Amino acid sequence: INKVLALKPEIILPSHGTPVFGSAEITARLTKYRDAIQYVHDETVKGMNQGKDVWTLMNEIKLPPHLDIGDSYGRVSWTVRGIYEGYVGWFDLNPVTMYETPMESIYPDIVRLTGGPEKILALAKERLASGKTVEAMHLVDIVLKDDPVNLLALEVRLKALEILRDNCHNSNERGWLEFSISQVKSKLSKKK
Repeated sequence: INKVLALKPEIILPSHGTPVFGSAEITARLTKYRDAIQYVHDETVKGMNQGKDVWTLMNEIKLPPHLDIGDSYGRVSWTVRGIYEGYVGWFDLNPVTMYETPMESIYPDIVRLTGGPEKILALAKERLASGKTVEAMHLVDIVLKDDPVNLLALEVRLKALEILRDNCHNSNERGWLEFSISQVKSKLSKKK
């Protein structure tokens, strides 16, 4: 960004969004963008040095109002995670993640321990009703790992995805949500 600013352009054609005209407008936008990126970077590193995990930092770090650049293309939380993992890599200090067996490998056991998918899906519906949409999706994932075509799980997943899509203003997020919605609808149409 500093290299582009040093050129003092009159027009910039960003890879995402509409062209920006005028040296003053370009300088203002790029400076704000640069400063926002630097802020997120510095806050992430500060949190890492305080011993905070990536999930805590993804929830805590927000842009101050004077640096708010919106989230129509990316998200601050995604940037925090990228910076965090860029510095520390994939290892999250939990020894179990050093091995090839993913957490999802025990999801079928969780389904059996709870007496079947019904209790997990009831909890997922409660979470969905209380606005904890991502938690509902985590619960549904447990059931779908055990039974990839469980009708009720697919319906709850579809509802959760639609809620997330209807409340997002981010083009990347919307694209992935739409793709996932189409996948679930395809499975449901084959199931019915």
